[in-house]
Parts: sequence; structure tokens; C-alpha cells
Amino acid sequence: MNLIMRNQEKLISSILFFFSCWYVIFYEQLKLKQMMEFYYIIHYVIYRYYRRHLETSESSIIYAFGIISGLSLVFINGIDYFMHLFFNIPRFLNKVSILVCVILCMIFKYIVLFRNERYREIFNEYDRLRDEPEMIAKCKQAKIFNYSLLVINIVTLFIVDYINNHK
Repeated sequence: MNLIMRNQEKLISSILFFFSCWYVIFYEQLKLKQMMEFYYIIHYVIYRYYRRHLETSESSIIYAFGIISGLSLVFINGIDYFMHLFFNIPRFLNKVSILVCVILCMIFKYIVLFRNERYREIFNEYDRLRDEPEMIAKCKQAKIFNYSLLVINIVTLFIVDYINNHK
């Protein structure tokens, strides 16, 4: 029993190490300013997509907020589900904890993006810099991040559906 617990701990630490390495490689450096800029850019990419389709500024930022929040929550819930399924770790996320996560996410996004309409000045600056090679590269990285999050969630959906229907 003790050996099984140690193997599970090693596997969990290996998984966490993998995600940590992915995180470091993808962001290149773990500086708060760069992380916040990337956080703004992943929202800006979706915001710009909806602005090009003649949506209002407010509805475009709400779409960006909703899409990123939804994808992130589904990703976290998928990790929780597989940790429970493969390692028999009790599920961390239940309805109350998901509600708390959504509320905390909304508060964080309000403080970071919406307060004093900060997103307008940030996104206007990004619009001004849109044609520069550095900004093009950052937007490309943000698109890769958003699409990879979407693909991971879709693959997770198929796996969970298969597991639930073939037990």
C-alpha cells in the first residue's frame, strides 16, 4: 500500500513537472510583466476577431472573457477528473468550488481588465502596434495557446465520453 502511494506521488510530481516545463518553455521567462502581457494578448486575439466581425467593443470583450474563462475552467475540471480516475484522488472540484472559482475569476478579470475600462487603452495600444513583427509573433503565440486549449478540451471530452460509455 505504501509502495502504491509513493508511485502515485511520483507520477503526480512527474505530471506537475511536465506542465511546469511546458509553462516555462511556452512563456520563455517567468516574469510577471510578460505573463500579464500574454494574459492581455490571449484576450486581445479573441477581442480583435469579434471586432472585425462588427461587434461592439463591450460585447467583444465579454466574448473574449467568456471564451477564455470557459476553456480554462473545462481544462482544470478535466485535470481534476483524470486525477480522480487514474490515481483515486478525491475530486477537488464540486459545484461549490466551481462557483467559487468562477466568482474569483470574475473578480480577477474585473480588477485586471474592466476596472476604469482599462482594456480599451491596452487593446487600443495593441491595435496601434498590430503590424509590428514583435506583436505579430505575440498574437501568433496567443492563437496557438487558445487553439491548443480548445483542442485539449475537445480531446478530453471525447476521452471522458468514451470512458463513461464503456465502463
